[in-house]
Amino acid sequence: MSEWTSIKLSKCLTATKGKKPNILQEHQSNGFVPYIDIRAFEHGEIRQYAEISSSKLVTTDDILIVWDGARSGFVGNGVDGAIGSTLAALKPTNVYKNYIYHFLKTQYEYINSKHKGTGIPHVDPDILWNIDVPLPSTIEEQSQIAERIEQLLSKINAANARLDKIPALLKRFRQSVLSAACGGRLTANWRDGKELGAWEEKTINDLCSNVVDCPHSTPKWTTTGKLCVRTTNFKAGFLDISEKQYVSEETFNSRIQRLKPQCGDILYSREGGILGIACMIPDDVELCLGQRMMLMRVNQESIPNYVMFALNSPLILDIVNQKIAGSASPHINVGDIKMFPIPTPPLSEQEEIVRRVDKLFGIADKIEARYNAVRRQLSRAERAVYAKAFRGEL
Repeated sequence: MSEWTSIKLSKCLTATKGKKPNILQEHQSNGFVPYIDIRAFEHGEIRQYAEISSSKLVTTDDILIVWDGARSGFVGNGVDGAIGSTLAALKPTNVYKNYIYHFLKTQYEYINSKHKGTGIPHVDPDILWNIDVPLPSTIEEQSQIAERIEQLLSKINAANARLDKIPALLKRFRQSVLSAACGGRLTANWRDGKELGAWEEKTINDLCSNVVDCPHSTPKWTTTGKLCVRTTNFKAGFLDISEKQYVSEETFNSRIQRLKPQCGDILYSREGGILGIACMIPDDVELCLGQRMMLMRVNQESIPNYVMFALNSPLILDIVNQKIAGSASPHINVGDIKMFPIPTPPLSEQEEIVRRVDKLFGIADKIEARYNAVRRQLSRAERAVYAKAFRGEL
């Protein structure tokens, strides 16, 4: 291994800030090159072509860095084209390009956390250029380190690509379980030989003693006080209150006038980005409703968990999607929700359905927990690769 030195980043790179060219067009032609704006940089989506003569050009020999915006300091490999005003091209000098590129990736959080600007953040040159770079003295060793980094990262990326499929598979699995549960297939073998009542199609209105909409006002939030839930707390099947929001006791009392929520009640999101999700209030939790949600209390003809599962099932989600199709402001009317059709078996079969769904969901939860653990391990492995690389340990 050659001798290592530490030099300032300003000694390794020169920068060219991007600009918006005089002419942009939708189709490529002579005298025009791909226009690399922030969207093209982050997603590889070329939507416009820039006039060469009035552009700041970049090549594959350069490194691109987001100079302005929330992701300032984020880097990527250069492409042949023209860069927009939010980007800058970094040209390596006397250093192997991929070595300094990978080093810059390790500096993103540091650069991003020390940006300039009170409005739109941008890279602080004083911070950027004064970063110390650990540097092998020979280009050959820099190249070998970069190659080794890429070999190891390719394995990590391949593992991440395989893991990327798991959330969708788990979502489909849970939906298929709920579809089978509410369609009677999940308990078909359990019914054999039993004298049971028939399944009936009932509505939410039939199955609930109370169906209450939330107050149509934004709560006045406080730093402490009584818990008030938002739809962002809703997960299909459970209420996630790891992040809490509070209101005063006066506001709390005002928001429970229609019906005070209690454990076993169902919460349902009926408006906004998080729509069509049912969850249940857990034991020993006192709360009031925020906005864009409803409260349901089932009667003696139904089990809360079964109704919650039905609301989260493909049967009801398909109805929801039909109701909101093409809507600029997605929401479901309270009257429509009350009339949701719920296939309803006798109570004994509802209990068996809930038991079986809980068991199958428990398996999915264990797989999801393992998936999250492996994700964290791969993230730590990537950081370890970079740490060892720039300590000369690869």
